[in-house]
Amino acid sequence: MTAPAARPPAKELEVPGHSLTPEKAAALLRPGAEVWAVFEGAAGARATAARLAAIPPDLLRRICVSGVFGPADAGSLLRSARLFRKTDIKELVFELDPRAAWRGAGLARLRAELKRIALDFARELRSGSFPWPQPSRLYGIDLAGGSFAPPGAAAAVKREIGFFAAIERKLRRLAAGDAAGALEFFQPLTACGFRGGIGRKAETLRRLAASGGAVPPSYVLSAGTLRRLSPALGAARRSPSPRGAGLRFLAELRGLFPAGRRFIVRSSSAEEDAPGASFAGVFRSEVVASPGGAPAAIRRCLASGRDAGSAVYRRLSGRGRRAAGGMALLFQPFVETGLGGVAVFDGQGRAVMELSRGGNAGITGGRSADWRFVLDARARRLDCPPRSPLSRSAAARLLSALASAKNGLFPSGAASFEFLAGGGELLFLQARPLPRAPGETRADMPAVYARIAAAMSGLGLGPRGWSLAETADVAAFNFLGLARPAGERLEHFRVRISRAAREKISRRGWVSVKYDDDDDTLFPSGLPPRRRAALERLAREGIFVMFVLPKEGETVLRRTLSFPAPSVRLRVPFSYSPEGLEKEEERDLLRRDPAEAAAWLRRLAREREIWLGVRRVVRAGKAGAYGRALARFLPGELALIARKERLARRAAARAPSGSAAVKGLPFRPADAVLSGVAVTAAKAAAWKGGPFVYFGHDLEPCFLPLMDRIKAVVVSRGAFGSHAAQICSELGVPLILETSNLGLVRDGDRVALDLRTGEVRRKPE
Repeated sequence: MTAPAARPPAKELEVPGHSLTPEKAAALLRPGAEVWAVFEGAAGARATAARLAAIPPDLLRRICVSGVFGPADAGSLLRSARLFRKTDIKELVFELDPRAAWRGAGLARLRAELKRIALDFARELRSGSFPWPQPSRLYGIDLAGGSFAPPGAAAAVKREIGFFAAIERKLRRLAAGDAAGALEFFQPLTACGFRGGIGRKAETLRRLAASGGAVPPSYVLSAGTLRRLSPALGAARRSPSPRGAGLRFLAELRGLFPAGRRFIVRSSSAEEDAPGASFAGVFRSEVVASPGGAPAAIRRCLASGRDAGSAVYRRLSGRGRRAAGGMALLFQPFVETGLGGVAVFDGQGRAVMELSRGGNAGITGGRSADWRFVLDARARRLDCPPRSPLSRSAAARLLSALASAKNGLFPSGAASFEFLAGGGELLFLQARPLPRAPGETRADMPAVYARIAAAMSGLGLGPRGWSLAETADVAAFNFLGLARPAGERLEHFRVRISRAAREKISRRGWVSVKYDDDDDTLFPSGLPPRRRAALERLAREGIFVMFVLPKEGETVLRRTLSFPAPSVRLRVPFSYSPEGLEKEEERDLLRRDPAEAAAWLRRLAREREIWLGVRRVVRAGKAGAYGRALARFLPGELALIARKERLARRAAARAPSGSAAVKGLPFRPADAVLSGVAVTAAKAAAWKGGPFVYFGHDLEPCFLPLMDRIKAVVVSRGAFGSHAAQICSELGVPLILETSNLGLVRDGDRVALDLRTGEVRRKPE
């Protein structure tokens, strides 16, 4: 089989313009030749224009025209409505005739025609209506060689057309992929060096791209370039035909983002996305449909860095009122995708990843998230929502890639990432640091253990005579390293008395000691004053002790743990024995007030979380023989909690109908309860009282001036990756989102917010 013959290159054929008919044009173009219609004088120019107007558009777009022109010849051709107002010829080359009379009415008509074409060119460049890469009027018009200037007024003609010829050359280079040689204003995000400051957002994306992360093709207008362009962009607003830098900028933008392709203008300030001051949702980003909309979008983005909202945010975040440094702008294509998302890492092993269809605007705007994944790295647990578009393994891989990027950019802190996830590729849109969750002062459990051990010694109990029962709160520290907040009152510690000490204890007739805020102190009869004082000091320090006597035949697991102490190593005995539920306890749970029962349910839920965590530690083989023995009793412990919960729910169900629970998701759970006066969004701006708790569907940036009076935010919508969540965390304002039954709360209600469970309770007046 013989190889096909190579196709000969297309020939350039020159024909007199006045002889070109539609039939001749079709015959010449059929074999692939490039046809040049050549002018010969004014009569030839006029005749050729008439001939060209009769040629079908599909043929005319493949024909080039050239000639030597005086002003009358050029004007005759340019005034042809068919050639430059409806259909394009492929290329038109002007060679200015130095022998022509470049003055008078002919020159004036030519210059007017050139201005009309230039105006059309500028309008189409701004609107993006012409098909890439060819503007429909001026593309291809050039001065032949550009090497001579006829005397007289011909120089004015060169000035009229030379400016647009330079823009055409820029467009041609951009169309050929030569961005580096054609860009005057924009700088590619992947450039080695930058001029004029690109801002923190662009710099973070540049670092992500340098480390191998995928980012959209992005270009930066530096702060210095924007200052230089500002007069030209202002002129573009006032003039339908911008000249100079303004039109060159539009042409450059048109070359980077082809017609019909939307792009995004995003702020990138030097003070943006800084630790503790992200300006999330304060600085603007805008979607632009065509280059003509870019100047207005640029002005609005720049103005957002100087408006009242940004000044208030600077004051609230401790940055002063004035902007620090100029603002750059980031230009990116608008990427159509199936899934957009935001991932929030708290810096303590927990991550929340939210996904939405069609992009992440709904998440960042605080409307909602379609799916939410929660990763607890310490517990090695990933909670996936039902009917998720990602399998568990795919979600784990995506979170792993995000975690790798987080560790590279913010290795020791919290962070959030905005991204697109489509077609199996992770595309980063933004990354910003998050402030760490405010660290609560936790109970110093070894110090508590030391105080209990000292009190037991003062009561005459030897090391083998007592042990501290591993209730949920004690086990939380011993197995999981968790401790309650220092200011929270623990219900009690149980001290188990050994059999050897039982007779001595029973002869003295004392069993338990409690201490209440009203100084109502109950002591067993016959307890010596010195020993009574030891227990009283414990109670005054918030350490409440209940002594548990052993039962006949019970199995007790026992171990001793060692803790550092100021002078010696502290050794504390611990024991575990399964507890039951006595009839009196059942009746007590059923008699509880509905509000008390709801609080008890929250405590039981926490106990279940603790014992499940202990079970994971035991199964991992990290608790030795004691842990293996304890594992046999944990199912019974969980069953007991479930039984107590059923009783507490029965008590809570006695709440009056209509008082449905107001409950949401805390953005950053904390073991604390916050109280305040509820004020809804409609009345917040006019509220004349003191600090209040904000209730609304969402939190818009217009409420920023009120944030120094807002104690907490409760919204019915919201997302963990929203701008509102970011700002609340930076300003230290607790946030509860996706709250149900929000309409039950009225202006002026006294409310209590449980920042661990997200429950909101109305307090009686």
